[in-house]
Parts: sequence; structure tokens; C-alpha cells
Amino acid sequence: MYKTVTNNIFFYSSLLVAFLMPLSHKITVYAIMLFVLSWLMSGPWLHNAKSAIKNPVFIILVTFFLLHLIGLLYSSNMHAGWFDIEVKLTMIIFPLVFFLSDFLTEQKRKSVLLTFVTGTTIAMFVCVGAAFYEYYTNNVNNFFYMKLSIVHHPTYFAMYICFSLAVILKYLFYDESEISKFLKSLFVILIILFSVFIYMLSSKAGIIIFFVTLMAMSLPALFKNNKRIFASLILLFAVFQIWFSLTQNMRFETVSKSVATAEQNVTTSESNGVRVLIYEAATYIIKSNYAIGVGTGDIKDELMMEYKVRNMTGAFENKLNAHSQFLETFIGQGIAGIFLLLLLFLMPFINSIKTKNWLLMTFVFVVALNFLTESMLNTQAGVVFFAFFYSFFVSLKTNKKEIVT
Repeated sequence: MYKTVTNNIFFYSSLLVAFLMPLSHKITVYAIMLFVLSWLMSGPWLHNAKSAIKNPVFIILVTFFLLHLIGLLYSSNMHAGWFDIEVKLTMIIFPLVFFLSDFLTEQKRKSVLLTFVTGTTIAMFVCVGAAFYEYYTNNVNNFFYMKLSIVHHPTYFAMYICFSLAVILKYLFYDESEISKFLKSLFVILIILFSVFIYMLSSKAGIIIFFVTLMAMSLPALFKNNKRIFASLILLFAVFQIWFSLTQNMRFETVSKSVATAEQNVTTSESNGVRVLIYEAATYIIKSNYAIGVGTGDIKDELMMEYKVRNMTGAFENKLNAHSQFLETFIGQGIAGIFLLLLLFLMPFINSIKTKNWLLMTFVFVVALNFLTESMLNTQAGVVFFAFFYSFFVSLKTNKKEIVT
């Protein structure tokens, strides 16, 4: 009886984390606490430790987090260092929970994924509803970019939308169980709504990754006879979506111009131009500290000093980070850090190809592309999403073995 109750709390708390993640990262923290507490109570989690420590991905995840702790030993700014550890705490919590438990059957995993889609959909309607309210009460246009995305930064919200899209396409194309016509219709409607909303969010990376998601999830379905026509329609829709966004969205118009003039205007704070300057500054810091990095707490300080030297007033005044998780990790943890981070993407990607797990492959694409342009592990919105679903996917094989046993 006790085990049944704790396992149920454990499962429903995982649904709560998945549901609240797109809605509010502050409330999600309390759901995570319940999730971890129920895991500790459910047991026997120590019994699964033997299989976990044999899993190379689990070892890499733990080592990656430990590198950040070690980085505190040679950091000058301990306050920033410990704050970074606090933000990244779920990078060690979620792997422990998922690898040291065996509660997630295939059906329960499906529930977690669809619950995340539900939370993302509600968050989308909340944003659009708030925009309509402002329009009709104050005649204010809040239908685009930052003003629209009231729950998360547009880039992070776009990442949630893209992953939700991948989950929907997984069940439309690759689910072995029969899906009702109503659910199929609902999924198609959501695809259309997501495509409109991603345009309204106006995240350049989000729009491109949305297109990549449609392509990655639909191309393999062309080899399934009963899905070929629908997959072809989705691919045509993807081409139209990216063409329309690139030609009609104003945020794409200034990209080439701002990048070309970035070297002449080092004081710029425009998102595209300043990224070019930041990447150059970050690369210079890496060259001087590539062995072990500058330390967990000194990444921002080193960037600020380099911005000042280069007279990058736009980046300096806005205290911008490296705007790339790969560069951020390389600066802070050196060769070991970037090597482990790349492995974290390479290993599940290879496994997804071998097992034809197209959702896992697309998840890797979505996160990796976001890591290229944002320091995703510096914010709760990024690190919780990555740590939760990464552990959710890569622990699947371990959990299945335990269930069989």
C-alpha cells in the first residue's frame, strides 16, 4: 500500500513538473521538490545504483556537474560561482531521479510527454489571451516577440513549442497504438496554431528550429506507406512556413546588414551584430584559458573585462553572457567541459539513429541548435527543460531493463 501511494505521488509529480515547466519556472521549483521527495520515499533507489553507474551517459552527466564544482576551486567570484551551481542543480538531480528509479513504463512516459504539450498549449493561449486583453482594453499591440511572451523569453518558449511539435508528430507518424480521429484532428490544429504562434514569437532561432523539427520528424515517415501522403503535406507546410517567415518577418530583414557592420560598430547592442562581437571576444578568452577554463564563477567577469577592452559598450552595459552554451562551457570549464558537453549530444544522437528514435534525435537537434545561440544552462527555463527531458530519454534503456527484471 505504502509503495503504491508513493509511486503514484512520484508519477503525478513528474506530470506536474512537465505541465508547469512551460507555464512558470518559479512554480515548477515546488513541483520539482515534490518530485524529488516522492522519489526518495518510493525506493528502493539504491538498488538501481549499480545499473546507473554502468551507464556511460549517467557518468558523463555527473562528471559534467562535478566539473562546475571543481571550477569553484580556482574562481575569484565565489558568489557568481555558487549561484551558477544553484541554477544547474537539476543537472545532477534529474539524472539521479531518472536513472535510480524504474517507475516510468512506456505508457507513463507517453503521459509525461503529452502533459508537457498540454502545458505548452495552455501557456500559448495565456499569452495570446493577455495580448487580446491589452489590445481591447488599452489599444496596445502586444502580439509579437517580448510583449507577447509573458511567461518566458521568446527563445525559450519557442524551444518548448518546437519540442511539443516533435511530440505531436511522433504520435501522428510513429505511435503503434491507434489514435482516434478526434485526437488526430486536434494534433493537426495544434501544428497550425504552433506555426502561427512561433511566427508571432519572432524568435529567429525558434523559427528556424521549428522548420528543422518539421523536417526531422517528417522525413523518416516518407518510408512508411500509410504515412507518406501526410508526411509529404507536412514537408510542404514546412517549406511554406520557413519561406513565409524569412520573407515576411521583420526581424530577419536586419540580420545580414547588422552582421556585416558589426566590426565597424562595436558599440552595438542589436542581437545579431552583438553576437558576432561576443563570439570573437569569447574565442579570445578561450585561447588564453583553454586547458581548464577560467572557473565557474569568473565567466561573466572575464567577458565583461574583454568587452571593456574592445569598447563593446552595448554588450558591456547589458552585461551579456556568451550567447552560446558551447562557448560558455569552454570558457568556464576548458577542454574537459566542452568535450563532455559535446559527448552529451553525440551519444544520444548516435543511439537515436540506431534505434530509429526520431523524437530523441529531434530533441537533440532542438537543444543543440538552441545551445549554439543561447547560454541555455544559465537560466532555470533552459536548464530544467534540458536536464528533465535529457534524463527522461537517456534513462529509458535502463528503466526498461529494470522493469523486465
